[in-house]
Amino acid sequence: MGVPNSSTIAEGHSPGTPSTLVLNIDCEDKKDAAQKRPWDDCQVTQMCNMIKGFNESTYEKKKTDYSPGRRMDDKKRKSMGKTKADQTTHNARNKEYTDGLKQFSTEFDALVAEKGADHQDVKDKFNDDCAHEAWKEKGTTTPMPRGIRKKGMSPDHVHDVSQGGPTAGPNLMKELNWADSLVNQTVGRAMSAYDPDTHDKVAANPNCGCPPD
Repeated sequence: MGVPNSSTIAEGHSPGTPSTLVLNIDCEDKKDAAQKRPWDDCQVTQMCNMIKGFNESTYEKKKTDYSPGRRMDDKKRKSMGKTKADQTTHNARNKEYTDGLKQFSTEFDALVAEKGADHQDVKDKFNDDCAHEAWKEKGTTTPMPRGIRKKGMSPDHVHDVSQGGPTAGPNLMKELNWADSLVNQTVGRAMSAYDPDTHDKVAANPNCGCPPD
């Protein structure tokens, strides 16, 4: 990424004082044409929106010991010292969560079919208007092109489930929007270092040019 290999940089931190988690995402490096998948301005904008959305979220920010977005297998259960009952409870929550993602995708397809790609209700399902335009430029409406290799999109959480965001029901549906898959994964990895006991907010590298709070 062009910066140290740790996932964050802390600013203004002293013991007992909350600090800002500066995500270790060097936008100049990400936009370098020599990169295998260089970012464009729209991808940077989506990253800025993700940071802003998380900071403004009214859900309690709490770090989970294992994200509900991941299924727990026996190896992981044993390494964490969890019981079989813990594993069953976690995996039931994970299924509820993954079912919610499928529902979001299915409802989006139906919305496009009903109202058309340019309807405001469809635009509102995207991280940014530029992401909506990027989706339309692919010449594909539904199903949504998914994954990094396809230069597709994935459901982004305004407040990530690994940090205490909702995992099911109407609250999850309200938290989701379509965002570039590569940006989504990159920000998710960097955000994994967020600790509510240490950090009071998240910020981008200054070279990303995100609008001030």
